[in-house]
Amino acid sequence: MSPVFFQSLTSVKTLKMRGTLLDSMFMSRHSEQLFRYLTQLRSLDLSNNQLKLLARGTFKNNFQLQTLNLANNGFTTIPLDLTLRPNLTYLDLSANSISQLGVKDMQLVEQHASTVTEFSLHLTGNIMVCICSSIPFFTWLQNTKVSLDRRMTYSCLTENGTLTTLTSELCGGSVRGKPLSCFLLSSCASCLMDLW
Repeated sequence: MSPVFFQSLTSVKTLKMRGTLLDSMFMSRHSEQLFRYLTQLRSLDLSNNQLKLLARGTFKNNFQLQTLNLANNGFTTIPLDLTLRPNLTYLDLSANSISQLGVKDMQLVEQHASTVTEFSLHLTGNIMVCICSSIPFFTWLQNTKVSLDRRMTYSCLTENGTLTTLTSELCGGSVRGKPLSCFLLSSCASCLMDLW
């Protein structure tokens, strides 16, 4: 595929490239140029393509983009700049390789959701890591006002290799409003003790 493949298709509003075996290396280098000409694009499905990276600035010319499906790829973080997407209301990052979001990504999601109030983020199917450094991420998952697909029902891998599901039942009821889930408190007791 050429980086200017869509150059003459500027009026495309919906593009479904699900499972098209896009070359991950090509996309990491040329995705910005590939989608540059699709200025009317509103919905893009790039799911099931084994993508790991997108080129810097990808979607910067797609101001109308509202729905972006990046599910079932290999992304480890949010692969686009949400500040450049003023109309994005739906971002699906389900079943990728996201173990946790960093502070910067959480802040960008919060900032985006404050201006695009109907914004929803989908993270189901990612194996989160339940380690002490994940405490800020899980606290954010509990307390954010961002619309999440399945709030606090994510798979989580503990330090000892146990796969569990983070749910409110781990604390004997609702975890909303608590500073940390009981699960993380018990898992990270030694880390918390080190902080004292």
